[in-house]
Amino acid sequence: MSVYRILKMLNIFILLGIIISVFTILSLTVLYFTDISNYGLDFKIKIGGSELIGNQLDLSFRIWLTLIIYILLGLCLLFFARIFIKNLLNKQIFIEKNFKTIRYTSYTLAAMSIFNNLPQNFILSEIIDNHKVLSEYINSSFSINYGLLIAAVTVFVFSYIFKEGIRIAEENKFTV
Repeated sequence: MSVYRILKMLNIFILLGIIISVFTILSLTVLYFTDISNYGLDFKIKIGGSELIGNQLDLSFRIWLTLIIYILLGLCLLFFARIFIKNLLNKQIFIEKNFKTIRYTSYTLAAMSIFNNLPQNFILSEIIDNHKVLSEYINSSFSINYGLLIAAVTVFVFSYIFKEGIRIAEENKFTV
């Protein structure tokens, strides 16, 4: 299988990921603004011995907002990957647009490392506060996803290597 076919398939998968992310954002927005129990739907959350029905859990604006922000960051990663793959398919490798795309990808990964566990921490703190669930075994403290942070730094360094490749490619254009 050629590299061109692999990139084409990857491009299709990324497009599907973008569609799924947009659908997830729309679904979360509808879930936030609609009481699903009116339609006979419900969900359960079980923590230890306590079980909470979805309509007992008030998904606050901060939970909804952090979920949307995290999904939007993932959506940005998908868009950046799609831009980069399209440029590779067009045989435009060492260009300024790819450098900027790689740089923005590193910024997005850094933001994702911060927002990684905020939604679940907000949900846990709301469950602990409102439903008096025993919190001695639940850790809802703020933490950074160091794997994503290391990936962000690695991609940032890669962008500098790419910038140097752009400079070398420009020099080679003028060499006879």
